[in-house]
Amino acid sequence: MKKYDMSLTDRIKGFFGFSRRKHPNPDKLREVYSGDYSLVKGTGNKRGIETSSQSDKPIMATWGVGPCLTLGGYDSKQKVGFLIHDFDGRRICHTADDLVEKLQEQRKGLDFQFYLVGGVKGWSNDVLREVERYLTQRFPTGKVVYRDVLDKWDLYNLGKSFVLDTRNGEVYCLDPTKPISQMGISI
Repeated sequence: MKKYDMSLTDRIKGFFGFSRRKHPNPDKLREVYSGDYSLVKGTGNKRGIETSSQSDKPIMATWGVGPCLTLGGYDSKQKVGFLIHDFDGRRICHTADDLVEKLQEQRKGLDFQFYLVGGVKGWSNDVLREVERYLTQRFPTGKVVYRDVLDKWDLYNLGKSFVLDTRNGEVYCLDPTKPISQMGISI
């Protein structure tokens, strides 16, 4: 009798292209954040946040970025940034305007670099084009320095996560094996 290292259910899932792993990490391009989660300010869908390296929460995070898109902005000289998570391109652009305006009231001469994360091939292409067009028109000197966009849809994947540390500009992902509720992230 032949022994199998997979159950029949796992073999069927594999046949249809589903992952066997219980917690696949969709954020393969970023290291898992292993710092102090009490320093993290989080945002969910349809929201945006801003912070600085001088804040009591200098790190921003979002999660569940599937067909949605995350736009992050960071000024490395003044060490301030923003993070937006939404599925509507116009709302991402309006929220970015509001957050940048708020940051510019506090600091002059901001020069952002941008991060784009999320999206699903076929669903998010138009949103991505709209956000990229907005960035080139609104921030002609700004540059997209990080892209992790337009992956295939995966039923076992609850979306990407993105962490931006305004103290040093480093980017990470959240631990995909830990529930958000156990991380102690303030929203």
